[in-house]
Amino acid sequence: AGAATDVLISGAGWALGMVREAWQQAQGADVAYRYVGESEAELIKRTGRIPNVDKWGKPKPVFTTTNYYETVEEAEAGLKIGRQHPEGPFEPPTHRVTYNRNAVRYRYAGNVEGGTGIEMITDQSIPALRVEPLRR
Repeated sequence: AGAATDVLISGAGWALGMVREAWQQAQGADVAYRYVGESEAELIKRTGRIPNVDKWGKPKPVFTTTNYYETVEEAEAGLKIGRQHPEGPFEPPTHRVTYNRNAVRYRYAGNVEGGTGIEMITDQSIPALRVEPLRR
């Protein structure tokens, strides 16, 4: 197994994820997403949960969305995050985290100001179903 095999397997995994996502949507699976940078993605992969605290352990609001984006640029534009954050620029998202939307209590849901997406805010830590890289 070499680099070509790794790319083939990675590509097959990405394609399988897309098919699984379409199947879940067709079956009425109620999923939502959080778009995160590299360090949060690694933490979620290790713990299986979207954290509700910052790196110092201080509670933080967790922003999520029902919008599915495939690229960094789409996520940044739709959600006004990363380099397009109004108080930024900040680290761009690198990964999409999928979770069961019904497993969460939200304190707010509405339109992203200045963007095209929907945002939902919770104070909960959320069990993650998948962590997938965004295309650049």
